[in-house]
Amino acid sequence: MTHAIIHSLRSLAAAGFASLIALSPTLAQEAGETNPAPNAHLPAYIAPPGPVPGFETPNNWTMVLDNGLEVTFIPWGMTPTIDIRVEVRAGNIDEGRNTWLSDLTVEVMSQGAGGRTDDEIAETFGAMGGSLMSSVRTDRATFMSFVLSEYGPEALALLAETVREPDFPEERFEAARSTIIQLAEGWRQQPGLIATAALNLYQHPEDHPFYTTIPSRAQLDSYTLADVRRFHREHFGAGRTHIYITGQFDAEAMEAAVREHFSDWERGPADEGIDAIPQVNNVVHLIDRPGAPQSTVFLSYPVPPITSKSAPALEVMDTAMGGMIVGRMIETGNSYAPQTFLNWTRGGASWSYTDDIDTEATVSALQDVLTIIDYSTFRPLQAEGIADWMIARYIMSIGSRLSLVSQIALRNEFDLPEDYLDTYASQIRRVDGHAVMNLSREFLARDRMTLVIVGDMDRIEEGIRALPQLQNVRFVREGENE
Repeated sequence: MTHAIIHSLRSLAAAGFASLIALSPTLAQEAGETNPAPNAHLPAYIAPPGPVPGFETPNNWTMVLDNGLEVTFIPWGMTPTIDIRVEVRAGNIDEGRNTWLSDLTVEVMSQGAGGRTDDEIAETFGAMGGSLMSSVRTDRATFMSFVLSEYGPEALALLAETVREPDFPEERFEAARSTIIQLAEGWRQQPGLIATAALNLYQHPEDHPFYTTIPSRAQLDSYTLADVRRFHREHFGAGRTHIYITGQFDAEAMEAAVREHFSDWERGPADEGIDAIPQVNNVVHLIDRPGAPQSTVFLSYPVPPITSKSAPALEVMDTAMGGMIVGRMIETGNSYAPQTFLNWTRGGASWSYTDDIDTEATVSALQDVLTIIDYSTFRPLQAEGIADWMIARYIMSIGSRLSLVSQIALRNEFDLPEDYLDTYASQIRRVDGHAVMNLSREFLARDRMTLVIVGDMDRIEEGIRALPQLQNVRFVREGENE
């Protein structure tokens, strides 16, 4: 949801790839570090059982209404159901300093629309074998419904009411605000989200919407129904909307329904969303959590955007690095949620590692991770085996409607070439190990890192400050003068 790090679908399975990458047991010595971790290696490379097939995007087509609204039809699957996903290019990036105003807006929109109460809307969707779901991401609001195919046009009509004609019932405004306040309070208690909030302070300038991740209670209390109505009026419109219709459906009936319920919607404001390019830092931010049994670690580096020529090599780098790091963390048994991922943003991107690590093992685990990153800057990888694994995983992952639509939406979101998905396999196969090594050397340099650690500083701070890889990094202890 709000300001959450968005993981690449092709990056989440790094643990499964850990056994495919060879990492020398002399890694730490070659990286020039002292006190190498014992057995810091993974099993030797295992060749795939056979050639990995290519991929061709399932049949899909897009139409554009005169008001700018886009609709993509994707016949897919065997079950008589239909998914309808309405994406509006309106999210946290449009809030300015009014953090989570978009979240409050969508929550109030869900309280009633088209003269129906929220209970009536829920009952109507339930009678069609489905439900209505809404969410807000960093740069868009999404409304989704999953119903039986025969009810596709009716479900689309209800979605149109929700998106176009929210009632914004005054009597339900405080209930919606209370929901958002509770969510914010929950975020403030979670170490991972605390770390994310600290990271954003460094990755974005103070006047950027993403600088503040979690709104204060006073800020949420200050928002009015007029603010919510204004946000909807200024950021919702046909020109910012893309509808995805997936499953088994009557294409003519669904097209007619789209035209009936959306063609008279005003184009609305142009998409003037600003970029969100992570900034380069050289800092370790420490947040004390006395008595914490685990340390939450968030390490991030800015990298080129998904539209760059480096994007395929970045994906290979992420999979390879994730395999090595996750494999090492599994081997030691001291961490609970190791993962690496690429976060594609408007105009930029970042590569990150996150984890929850036993407090007593925090220093040694962090040294392992930094040593692996150093290692990747002077040793080329066996990219061919990595590519085969990535392609096979990619083809399997988009066997579900959700993943397929997410990949097509990703292509559209970043204005990638029409054949982006079809050429994914060939792009990945063309990446060689030296290209990955050069990317690591350029973009994962120590003076580009932002590292946030939430944990019991009495037990880990001294060891962290003593790590050889962090000797030239600026340290900040939250709550103290720098």
